[in-house]
Amino acid sequence: MVAFPHYKQADFKDCGPTCLKIIARHYKQSIDIQRLRTLSETIRTGSNLQGVSNAAEVIGFRSMGVKVIAQQLEEAPLPCILHWNGNHYVVLYKVTQSKRFLPFGKTEDGKGNITYHISDPAHGLLKYNQREFLDLWIGKDATNETEEGIALLLEPTPALYDQETTGEEKKEFGFSILSRYVLKYKKYLWQLVLGLIAASMLQLIFPFLTQSIVDIGIKNQDVQFIPPVST
Repeated sequence: MVAFPHYKQADFKDCGPTCLKIIARHYKQSIDIQRLRTLSETIRTGSNLQGVSNAAEVIGFRSMGVKVIAQQLEEAPLPCILHWNGNHYVVLYKVTQSKRFLPFGKTEDGKGNITYHISDPAHGLLKYNQREFLDLWIGKDATNETEEGIALLLEPTPALYDQETTGEEKKEFGFSILSRYVLKYKKYLWQLVLGLIAASMLQLIFPFLTQSIVDIGIKNQDVQFIPPVST
């Protein structure tokens, strides 16, 4: 399974633009972080949600800022951006539920633990249980059904796939495609490498072998021995 994309923010104020870069990458698009900073109107203290939303619209997303309870996130289009811990932005890319085990080996869906999967520009790919998630998204006193948190919902449009990429971005994207193929066929790659090494060794040895045979033929005055080898 391919891991959800992640980029580390270069500066403490870059969490908003970096979240957009992460989500764009999820949709196979690579967008320059400096462009996202400019579009988000990132200043010394960071970006506000309106700036991040405006940037998302420019690069080809439909965006909607909402206040929702945690249960509603389970039905929301993902990935989305969350306002986090009062002064940060993260990407929520998946919500999973375990099964609760009942007597006699039976199971019941949707009654077990909920796990929230986060791509945090400051800390990496993380998982939180519901209590941890609510504390960071809404606050210490939040509950699953009575408190609301802020989210920026994003939906890609055809305009997202018309983005112009820089040479550096194309290089990065091309390398990722190449690396996937290399990993997929690495067994055959090793066979190819070993074959090339063997062929190179034969090319190095053959002139010496030929010369040695010719020398033997001349020394023994065996003219019939020389032409088949030297031609």
